[in-house]
Amino acid sequence: MRILVTRPEADALRTAKRLKALGHEAVVDPLLKIEAMEFEPMTGRFEGVVITSTNAIRAVNEKTIAALRPLPLYAVGVQSRDAAREAGFQDVKSGGGDAAALALLLRNSFPSGARLLYLAGAARAQDLAALVKNAGIEIEMRVVYRAVPAERLGEDTIAYLRGGKIGAVLHYSRRSARNFAALTEKEKLLPEARALRHLYISAIAASPLESADFRVEVAHEPNEDALFALLD
Repeated sequence: MRILVTRPEADALRTAKRLKALGHEAVVDPLLKIEAMEFEPMTGRFEGVVITSTNAIRAVNEKTIAALRPLPLYAVGVQSRDAAREAGFQDVKSGGGDAAALALLLRNSFPSGARLLYLAGAARAQDLAALVKNAGIEIEMRVVYRAVPAERLGEDTIAYLRGGKIGAVLHYSRRSARNFAALTEKEKLLPEARALRHLYISAIAASPLESADFRVEVAHEPNEDALFALLD
């Protein structure tokens, strides 16, 4: 099957490699570009580091990473966990793939009064600090990257859509899904896009297209293995 992968480039290439190993053809067309952002220095003591995206690790410079490595790191899922380990963090734990599961892990891991550093993106689907506030856990956030929407679809994507040569689209975030809808409308390709299978890593990611009458299928768990299971 020819599958369109819309996530940011670094992650999209890894996904494409996995799809190829399963016998599929991947069309990589990142609908969001990740840009690192300047942020205020970290001050005071932290009991741990929290990330909800692999992009957070990639956006932070080596000097900052080196200073944080001695701390335990809590990642939202297996991909962000693996990115943290690749960056040299030794004590890494992962949640169940979404903010609610990560918040539960944090509440079970830290006592009231704990102070955690959250390396975050400019746009966030859920308020992690609010999810742990009742447990007395303090989240100090630093926005270290932003996701900039692509202004148009790639030429290959447009050609494949017009020719009916894409079987499915993988969506990993609400913002990229929203941008996909906007860009297909811009290219007057909404009928072709609506005819495709749209596979989502979570219900939150699916919401923009679900309300626009696209064919939506949601993974039973918010991780890529469960998303790929929809292809069977």
